[in-house]
Amino acid sequence: MIFNSILFGLIALILIHVLNGYHPLLSHVLSELFAISVAWALFMVVWNARSQIDNDAFVFLGIALLFIGFIDLMHALVCKKIGFVEIQGESNPAVQLWVAARGLQSLTFAAFPLLLGRRLDPRPVMAGFALVTAMILLSVFYWKVFPPCFIDHVGGTPIKRLLETVFTIILLAALWLLHARRQSLDPQMHILMMGAVGLMVATELRSLFFSNPERGISLISHYLKLFSFFLVYLALVRSGLQRPYAVLFRKLQASVRAVTDAHIERTTILDHQPDHIILHDLEQQILWVNKTVCDFVGRPREELIGKRCTEIWKQAFAVCRRCPMGKTIRTGQIENVTTETPDGVSWKIRFCPVFDADGGIASVLEIRENITERIKAVDSLRYSEEKFSKAFHLNSTLMSISSIDDGIFDEVNEAFLRSTGLLPEAVIGRSSIEMGVISRQDREKMLSLLDELGRVENLPLELMPGSRNPRQCICSFEIITIRGQNKLLGMCQDVTDMVRMRRELDQERSLADLIESQRTLQTILDGIPDIIGLQKTDHSIIAFNKAGYAALGKAPAEVHGKKCFELFGHRQPCDHCATVRALESGKIETFERFEPTLNRWYKINTIPIKDSAGKISMLVEQIREITADRNREVELRRLGSAIQQVAEEVVITDVAGIIEYVNPAFEQITGYGQEEAIGKNPRILKSGQHDEEFYNALWGTISSGKTWHGRMINRKKDGSVYHEEASISPVFDKGGKIVNYVAVKRDITEQLDLEAHLRQAQKMEAIGTLAGGIAHDFNNILFPMMGFAEILREDLPETSPLQEHVDEILKASTRARDLVQQILAFSRQAKQEKKAIRIQTIVKEAIKLCRASLPSTITFDVKVDNECPAVVADPTQIHQVAMNLITNAFHAMEETGGTLAVAVRKVRRDAAENGAETLPAGTYVCLSVADTGCGIDPAIRDKIFMPYFTTKGQNKGTGMGLAVVLGIVQSHGGDVHLSSVPGEGTQIRACFPCEAREATEDTGRRQAPLPRGDERILLVDDEPAITRMLRQRLERIGYTVSERTSSVEALQVFRARPDAFDLVISDLTMPGMTGTRLAAEIKKRRPNTPVILCTGYSERFNQSNLSAMGIEGFVLKPVVIHDLANEIRRVLDRPPAVLRQVNSGNAPV
Repeated sequence: MIFNSILFGLIALILIHVLNGYHPLLSHVLSELFAISVAWALFMVVWNARSQIDNDAFVFLGIALLFIGFIDLMHALVCKKIGFVEIQGESNPAVQLWVAARGLQSLTFAAFPLLLGRRLDPRPVMAGFALVTAMILLSVFYWKVFPPCFIDHVGGTPIKRLLETVFTIILLAALWLLHARRQSLDPQMHILMMGAVGLMVATELRSLFFSNPERGISLISHYLKLFSFFLVYLALVRSGLQRPYAVLFRKLQASVRAVTDAHIERTTILDHQPDHIILHDLEQQILWVNKTVCDFVGRPREELIGKRCTEIWKQAFAVCRRCPMGKTIRTGQIENVTTETPDGVSWKIRFCPVFDADGGIASVLEIRENITERIKAVDSLRYSEEKFSKAFHLNSTLMSISSIDDGIFDEVNEAFLRSTGLLPEAVIGRSSIEMGVISRQDREKMLSLLDELGRVENLPLELMPGSRNPRQCICSFEIITIRGQNKLLGMCQDVTDMVRMRRELDQERSLADLIESQRTLQTILDGIPDIIGLQKTDHSIIAFNKAGYAALGKAPAEVHGKKCFELFGHRQPCDHCATVRALESGKIETFERFEPTLNRWYKINTIPIKDSAGKISMLVEQIREITADRNREVELRRLGSAIQQVAEEVVITDVAGIIEYVNPAFEQITGYGQEEAIGKNPRILKSGQHDEEFYNALWGTISSGKTWHGRMINRKKDGSVYHEEASISPVFDKGGKIVNYVAVKRDITEQLDLEAHLRQAQKMEAIGTLAGGIAHDFNNILFPMMGFAEILREDLPETSPLQEHVDEILKASTRARDLVQQILAFSRQAKQEKKAIRIQTIVKEAIKLCRASLPSTITFDVKVDNECPAVVADPTQIHQVAMNLITNAFHAMEETGGTLAVAVRKVRRDAAENGAETLPAGTYVCLSVADTGCGIDPAIRDKIFMPYFTTKGQNKGTGMGLAVVLGIVQSHGGDVHLSSVPGEGTQIRACFPCEAREATEDTGRRQAPLPRGDERILLVDDEPAITRMLRQRLERIGYTVSERTSSVEALQVFRARPDAFDLVISDLTMPGMTGTRLAAEIKKRRPNTPVILCTGYSERFNQSNLSAMGIEGFVLKPVVIHDLANEIRRVLDRPPAVLRQVNSGNAPV
């Protein structure tokens, strides 16, 4: 219908515009008359219907359009081109009247939104507009004081452009006000009014920028004005008047009959409600109160109606100074406040708007509930909940926690489940869109607002839109942080019943007083979320409110007349029935009951109603579900039990840091019991290893409301230090004030030790890899040194004094070879081969090595008993013990100098067991190293043998020296004893058990003659020094040797003359081709040719796996010529049958 009307208006405009092409003057006249006719028609309709119009803003608009149309008529009459009235002068009154009419028009439409919902007397309004119109006409025609607005052949004046700019700003303000007050208008009317004002803005802009002085006022401006008046006509007449007439008095007859039957019943129910129920008009005057309010203030209902709430209460509420009722009237939103009176009574007050059929606010419903006991209980539960878990609060508000990106629910409360009708297992872990809780469009709208504003408040949404029972909700959303992750907290107030109530109120408005009373009482009753029932003394049901029917899932006809206990499948009243007790006592009775058929807990208040004779005639039951409260109590008990059992420390303090609670794990870790800790400050655990800045930063974080995470070093009751990982969080009360701090801490001392050991193991693995890499190169260096030293010894006469020097070279080379093997073994924790040795010889070598490198400020005092018996030990490890002890003593005297005493002597157990009680009885060789340094502090004496413990400066020690000494000595069956005096020096003694066998001394000489031969040998090694040395040694014992430094070249030589060689000796690791590959190629060419491999180091090869490859011999560099000569004869002297087995991999080497 509206579309057709707009189409008709557009067609009329087009016809006028076409006419303008043929007769501009007639077109101008018609457009003016059309606009004036629309304006006057609007006035006539609104004026005649003013008694039926509740919103006097429309009457104000109609009166304004009457006088605006009159000014436009005068404008048309004095227009020079029309020529109805001739006016002399240059002021051009037609343009002046046009500007005046547009100014009055802009002010009218700016005032219109401000007057919505207000009552006006039309007579002063009419007189005011008449006075303004007269002043305009007099200023133009009589006084001639109206500013000139247009000059012929020049155009609009500056004053005209200024006025039109002001009018444009006023109309833009009118647009904003219409949008802000859109809830007071029908949606269709709001759109039409916005369109009309928008066209008025376009009219002003067209006139403002129109600059043709020959045509005067643009005809387009007249079209825009005409169509804007036409839209106002559609808004007021078609949308504002015709449509309400069609629905006025709908279902009136049925409502009258229903009201008469239910009036007494509903009045009785509301009068006996414990809550205070009050209905206010828009002036905040009381229209109706229930009997509870009358009893509370001690005055009858008739005296209270018409008064303000501040005039009736015995005590002033704190919230009265900022009463939310005004906000409800302004915004149309439900307002909830909680306040406390001076006598300590707490009240929950709800202000609910009641809308009329036009969408305007007709009245405000106020419900006051005494929640003193509830607040006490909630405060107690909240304190416990905040104290132990910050658990998810159960609330009558629909609450949910979900992920922001995909809307997957992490948690929802009972109210959410009740409202949506879903089960927890069907919701948790699934998204809101997947479950149909919210439409995709609504979620995208909410996320857009959240991204723009940071939080969303009071957003109308529809939950479960595709279900049979969609819920209308007012929702708020904000981002919270849980365990370091951002989550979306949703809080929705289910206003479905309120929306339904508003619709019912809209349908029944404007009825007689009896109808109004019935509608008000029923709305109040159905707006209460608790189940309210009225029953007779025989337990038969008279009526329920909507919450009652919804809880039972039955229609009123299925309930009325039945006994209350029959509805739950019982044959007689329930145990401890409140109705039975109320009938017996005549007083209000309360009890809590679990109903198994519904699997719910309920709190039931039964209120007896007495007739005029004082006899109970009916009973009102108020039933409130408390399942959530019961479940919360169970959850808190379960949570408390869990905290008692966890392995982590849980500490709760007050805001001053005084401990109020610790769990059993705290006592197990720290040694402090609950009685010792409670009432103390956590500084009893302070270790002194954190500075004040550390604690200031911690307190600054938690006192600002944030959670602190970090690691701390604390001290136990027994004085030992331990590391812990802690998370300390503030606990807030309902007002957002910090009331406690909760710390959850975990002992990570053992974890840190394991991490340190793992790092050291990784270092040792790296050292092993490095040692394996350098072993080959180092042995290749030693090999020619030892070989040429042996050649030199053979060439020197026996009586030459140089023989002793050569022997020392061979000893040092042999020691270096053994040292390489020791490094490899140590890096892989391999067991070393021990033999009977005299440690005094090794100690002398270590002293000689150290003496040359120590400064002259260190004086040696050496006392070595050369008659000490042998011990079974690894020579290299004994050398390492001596070197570590001497180096450690030097570091103690590095700055001051002093005497370094080294002694080796034989002792009995009685002399050795001082401080080493673990040694068995027997004879020992004791290595003693003493210094005259600063000594060792007794506080750290027990730690110096611990791995990685050092008192030396940076780059002067790893803390492993004494730990290695202790490990080596104990692995040899001995022990280490420490004696130290601070300021005087330190002595360390290492005792080794003696051995009955004689020691084997490595003199560097070979007594047995070298085995000889005359076979032909192909010698292959990539080191020229080695091949030259070996060739000379082998030729001296009779062999014919061909040497090659390239394995590829050696293979070519062998392939050219395979029968020219009886034996191949090859290095294992060579560029281009390894020794094993060379051996394989040789075996392919001539399988019976024996091969001996030499290598500086290889952990991948030994005699067993080389034999499996068909390789007959294997020696480690640096090899002594005697060992190589023996290996050559062993391989060459084997019978042919054995060689064939070796080449097939079936015989041991």
